[in-house]
Amino acid sequence: MLRTLPQGVQHKRWAVRPDLAPWIEHIWWVQWDLEQPFDVQTLPHPAVHFTLEQQGWIGGPSTAPFTRTLLGKGEVLGIKFRPGGFRDWSTSSVHLLADRRVLASGVVAALAAPVWALWQQDLPAIERGVQVQSLLSEHLPELSAETQALHQWMAWLQENQDLSRVEQLAERTGLGVRAIQRRFREWVGVSPKWVLRRVRMLRAVEAIKAQKHMDLSGLAFELGYADLAHFSRDFKATVGLAPSAFGAGLVGRD
Repeated sequence: MLRTLPQGVQHKRWAVRPDLAPWIEHIWWVQWDLEQPFDVQTLPHPAVHFTLEQQGWIGGPSTAPFTRTLLGKGEVLGIKFRPGGFRDWSTSSVHLLADRRVLASGVVAALAAPVWALWQQDLPAIERGVQVQSLLSEHLPELSAETQALHQWMAWLQENQDLSRVEQLAERTGLGVRAIQRRFREWVGVSPKWVLRRVRMLRAVEAIKAQKHMDLSGLAFELGYADLAHFSRDFKATVGLAPSAFGAGLVGRD
């Protein structure tokens, strides 16, 4: 869950230039100097990250909550690609990166070396953000029709609560279910069914946060679940807590 950052942790996020926007969501940076450990939990997300720390890494889409403990001194710069936006840059299918962290040099060789050279320069954080975007702009791939289609499909899934089954997406696109599954596997790295589930779980999180649905059975039904048990399993797999425990943890918070 998102938490207030303690003293000793700095975080910045930069929107990307228009020429990068078809592929990249934003650039982020974190620096810490901590005597006590601080846990940062990240929810599952169908996005690829290019991170720079002791080495350059490509982190594939994650299908389970991830926790990292910050302690001592450290710094990370990250490039967050849009779901479906990394395949145009990569030499391999994105499903091979799911729940994995691999050296960037083996996946985006032409980009890895210059980005790493930039990272090793002693620059202020904001200058890092500006320079990495300029460097990325020098290595733009061709925007594929597949990437453009995936962006449209992801937007439909986010914006239309009535889309709860892959068959509905197939009807809207005019493609078969298996064709859509193959496209998601190749470009996003996870199945369309998994993305649909994540969208529904994030809606559940927001509903519980807003205190609109303490009736969890009613919320499950509203989200298209036939029973509370199935909803609770999906919620815990995505968020890391059962919906009842998540809601109880919000009591008394502003």
